[in-house]
Amino acid sequence: MTTSVSIKEICEYYGQQYHNVKHMTNYLKSLRERYNAEVNYCIDNIDEDYKRADDSATYWKDNFENLYNDIVNVVTVDGEEMTDGECVDALFSVLKKYRGESDEQTEVKF
Repeated sequence: MTTSVSIKEICEYYGQQYHNVKHMTNYLKSLRERYNAEVNYCIDNIDEDYKRADDSATYWKDNFENLYNDIVNVVTVDGEEMTDGECVDALFSVLKKYRGESDEQTEVKF
């Protein structure tokens, strides 16, 4: 893919002043090739980056929804308000489940 960016803009992109290097045709050609290679690399890899980000977001969304549902079930088992200590204990038991440290049911009754 070639870009429609002017050579002057490419020079500025790389921190050069066009009027200082306009007589250096080989240098300008190498700058254009470098710029095109960078743009093509970004375009080629952007779909893969979006897919990785989407997969990661889906993973965390699913896990946080499950964690939230487990905590809600623990805190509202009998419909009574739990003390702060009971809430903390319940939270840690659910977190242990997600770490794989416990095979207990997520429903904790006090």
